Amino acid sequence: MHLTKRQREIYEYLKDHIRSQGYAPSIAEIGKEFDLSSPATVHKHLSHLEEKGLIRKQQNLSRAIEVVSESGNALSYPLMGEIAAGKPLEALDQNEVVELLPDGGDKDVFVLRVKGNSMIEDHIQSG
Repeated sequence: MHLTKRQREIYEYLKDHIRSQGYAPSIAEIGKEFDLSSPATVHKHLSHLEEKGLIRKQQNLSRAIEVVSESGNALSYPLMGEIAAGKPLEALDQNEVVELLPDGGDKDVFVLRVKGNSMIEDHIQSG
């Protein structure tokens, strides 16, 4: 799939921002990062990325950009913490993103990492 230099830069910026912050940048933040004064220009670039299947946008929501992997299957979700399956755990301070295959479920998705084996009988494994 062919991307222009600017499309590739914006796509990489989106992935990096979501990975580091846990959420997508705003249209204004994207414009500022690439010295684009017009929000319409940012929307144009995002529309091209969406047409190429690299991102998904939710209309009328701020920061509602989901990055789809270049394979077109995996989506990036914020890792919000760890859940204890045994000993209690502390909340995560880091902003990590996990790529998972889409299941067609709710749009408000986040990930918890399981630590321990007390839920093994429910087929919930550590990791």
